[in-house]
Amino acid sequence: TLTTNTVVSTDEEGFFIVTYSATNQYGFEGSGTRLVAVTEVNDSLDVSGDYARVSNGVPATVSKVGRGVFLTDNVGGNGFYDPAYFMFTHDSVMIMPTQYLPNAVATVNFVDPVYDFTASPANFSYIIDNSGFSPVVRVFEKQ
Repeated sequence: TLTTNTVVSTDEEGFFIVTYSATNQYGFEGSGTRLVAVTEVNDSLDVSGDYARVSNGVPATVSKVGRGVFLTDNVGGNGFYDPAYFMFTHDSVMIMPTQYLPNAVATVNFVDPVYDFTASPANFSYIIDNSGFSPVVRVFEKQ
């Protein structure tokens, strides 16, 4: 039996954390969470590629994982290579949900995530809100 109390609104763009639990026929229980993205952005939007943090040149690779949803392999831009997800809404607003970073062993929030489509080269930026990270704007330029 699979159960969840999470409501995902398909009328509202953004990330939803879906928590679920299950019990099999032998009474063994398990649970998990999934990050679900709801967006109306055009599927042709693709910001994937190689980036580098402006302040130190440390590389980060951004991969498209779904319509309007991307994964960066180095969200801190510090060489620890913690992955994190971000997405775009229909009006190209960048959203980064609270996420657990396994190498930093920390749950972090992101402040003011922005993707600048008009800059040359294009770039994205945010502040990581966690005591283990300096509260500076991290800017990553497309290479």
